[in-house]
Amino acid sequence: MHKRPAISALGPLVANVAIAFVVQANFGNASVFDVVFGSLATAAGARFTWKYRDRPFIAAAGPVISNAIIISAYLPLMPQSTDFYVIPFTNISPAGSYALMFLFGVVSIGVGEAVVMYALGLPLAHVLKKTKLVRYLTS
Repeated sequence: MHKRPAISALGPLVANVAIAFVVQANFGNASVFDVVFGSLATAAGARFTWKYRDRPFIAAAGPVISNAIIISAYLPLMPQSTDFYVIPFTNISPAGSYALMFLFGVVSIGVGEAVVMYALGLPLAHVLKKTKLVRYLTS
């Protein structure tokens, strides 16, 4: 295991940037936002989780916070490039209401990520710590 997680994350980040160019060529500019900034959100959450790895409840907050803020910042820009102008089940249009879309994204992404991290991730991590594979990898 690397003592410096930033070095470990460098390879996947470089690969994601390369993938972004391929995705843009095939699917347009909107997907590049997701590849680049989604990878940034994942890296930031992973860094926070690594820093607080000895306190799992706090560590799980890293992906929740980073995804809620970073993804919500670019999400309102994506529908305009895909000709999708109204959020389903609401009358909210991204055009001219960036702050409202950002707030909607922070709440909805944050809640979804919290459910995944706290209701599924922490119990799964607790169970996996007891396996021979994890003991082998961490020794």
